[in-house]
Formats: sequence, structure tokens, C-alpha cells
Amino acid sequence: MTYPGKWPDSREFWKNKRVCVMRQHGAGFLGSFVVDKLRQHRAKDVFVPRRADYDLVQADAIRRLLNDARPDVVIHLAARVGGIGANREHPVEFFGACPDADRRAEGTT
Repeated sequence: MTYPGKWPDSREFWKNKRVCVMRQHGAGFLGSFVVDKLRQHRAKDVFVPRRADYDLVQADAIRRLLNDARPDVVIHLAARVGGIGANREHPVEFFGACPDADRRAEGTT
């Protein structure tokens, strides 16, 4: 699809969309910003799962989340981070946590 002259207003894309914002911590800085912007752009329903309800590293929990939320769009912001010191002390654990969750999410569709 081409857009002669001018890009479309991206706010129209989000209008009336059901969006699931997956993030590891419910009040994260980035996730909160994304949720606020989605609401400003009139997303129909913004579903933000809580870790207590959906552990995003468990395939069954991801399946249940997608079944419960029925999103049109998934924004995956979930990550395991720990700062410079923690990353230096546990590089393998931090490096492996996110790709494992990503692979599980991909396999649930």
C-alpha cells in the first residue's frame, strides 16, 4: 500500500482496537507511557495483564491471556532487567529470560 504525499494519521490505526500490552511489572515506566498514549489515541480496550494473574514466561498463561483479552494487537514490553550490577553478575539468566518468553508467545497462536 502506498501513501501519495502524506502518511496517514497513526491515531486512526489505534481507534477502536483491542490492545494487549504485555509487560512484566504492572506500573513500569515504559508500559505506563504506552498505555497512556493508546488511550489518548482512542484504543477501544487496553488490557494490561498483571503478573499475579498471568506469568508471561509460562506458555499456558500466555494462551489464557490471549484467550481472555482477545486483542487485535499485542505490544510486548515484558522483559527481565536488573541494572548494570545484576546484569554483570547474572548475564545468562537475563539474556535467556526474554527470548524464552518470546518463543513461548510465538508458539501460542
